[in-house]
Amino acid sequence: MITDYKTTVKLPDGGGEVIVKLIRVPDETDEMLCKKCAFATVGKETGNMPAISWLRRIMEARHSPIRELHFAFEFIGLPSYIATHLSRHVHARPYIQSQRNDRQDKYDRRAARQDAPVNMIWCMEGEELQIIANKRLCGKADAATRAVIKAACGLVQCHVPYVGGLLVPMCEYHGGVCHEMKPCGRRGA
Repeated sequence: MITDYKTTVKLPDGGGEVIVKLIRVPDETDEMLCKKCAFATVGKETGNMPAISWLRRIMEARHSPIRELHFAFEFIGLPSYIATHLSRHVHARPYIQSQRNDRQDKYDRRAARQDAPVNMIWCMEGEELQIIANKRLCGKADAATRAVIKAACGLVQCHVPYVGGLLVPMCEYHGGVCHEMKPCGRRGA
């Protein structure tokens, strides 16, 4: 379902503001396909819409049919270096505003700072959303990137009831144990 839920994030250390919009959340078609795919894996059929409790359980289990639950975000005024961080998630699809000089005239790309603002649309599915939260909410993630992802996850958790509490740092997902090579110190190694 196309939406226009939004919030504004004030970046740390005077890094300006970014508008974060949640522009797509799973609709009934996504949710029904998720259930149909799950049932197909066990040789069953279903014609009933999935209950919120069922969607919650399959998200918690991270079973592959959650890849049919689609999310999309729009970021306005995102520092280019944060767009670069986010584009590293290979199962999400970034559409980042070009900085090419023949496509924009706000600054010279060859002299652009890493915090030059760009706009971005970022599409993903339910499993990747959880993985991104695990990595980018970690205390080792860049503080500004973490602030943007915290806002994006907050929007999802407000508007998609079965996702609440599932978008957490990896240490929380692993029951309080950090497996990073150099832990942030939030949880025990």
